[in-house]
Amino acid sequence: MINNKIKFSLVVFILSLGLRGFATEEEEDSSPKAPNRPNRTLSLTLGLEQDQKLPPIPKPFKSGGDCKTHNIAEVSYSEEINSLRFTPRREGLCTFTLKELKTGKIVAEYHIEVRKSKLDAVVREMQSLLGDIEGINIRIVNNKVVVDGQRPCQCSQANVA
Repeated sequence: MINNKIKFSLVVFILSLGLRGFATEEEEDSSPKAPNRPNRTLSLTLGLEQDQKLPPIPKPFKSGGDCKTHNIAEVSYSEEINSLRFTPRREGLCTFTLKELKTGKIVAEYHIEVRKSKLDAVVREMQSLLGDIEGINIRIVNNKVVVDGQRPCQCSQANVA
């Protein structure tokens, strides 16, 4: 009699596990699926442009998002190399989207974060120190401070030396 009770308990336990498995599979199928589109996060630095290869998306498309309204970043499209160029304008967060022209469906989304760099302070200090020398350009290129230019006259050479 005890063996029958144990067998019955085991059968009920196994059936309850099996029914619970069916319930979780149905819940997973009925839940809304996330859209299948490229969703990237970009961290940009003021003064540095960044190019991103465009994912394979249907053309023509139009741009959207809040980057332009907040004036945080400017985005331009190059058809020859099939890429987007992100040019940061000021610090902040924004979202840039690409939408199909016919359906209005979002096909690509970029979350953009723009930060100031410590190099900005270095460039400002160098410009204040070397500002009296004509023809010198100081800028940030590839996370480096670059000083270049031409020496227009002999009087500037004395300032450099």
